[in-house]
Amino acid sequence: MLTELKERRLPRTIEEEGVLILTIDSPEALDDESRSYHEAVQRAAAGRSRPRVAVDLARVDVLSSTGVGLLVALRRRVAAEGGRLVLFDVRPEVRSLLQTTALERLFLIAEDRTSALALLHATPSL
Repeated sequence: MLTELKERRLPRTIEEEGVLILTIDSPEALDDESRSYHEAVQRAAAGRSRPRVAVDLARVDVLSSTGVGLLVALRRRVAAEGGRLVLFDVRPEVRSLLQTTALERLFLIAEDRTSALALLHATPSL
């Protein structure tokens, strides 16, 4: 049962049109003190040349400083590899937080998955 819970808490990833789509299915895992979730997110983007990553935040209604740190670290890692990261399906309360903290300027944000894929294909990698 414990293994099932841990697996369910890991981010879900799929590859679509050359883009890694990372879905945050368990928003409370963003605050995971054990750092296992954060490490899993970082590993998902590791080892890719010029990665294109889209992060689905549809289930995230609250973003703590720990969650913000995870997204910033992921963006930094993707940028270091010459890639791009887009957040999509960002709920209004999370978008408001990103605007208030001026982090909205740091991230590309798309309305939905289709828009995120189009943005990543239209935006050249670094």
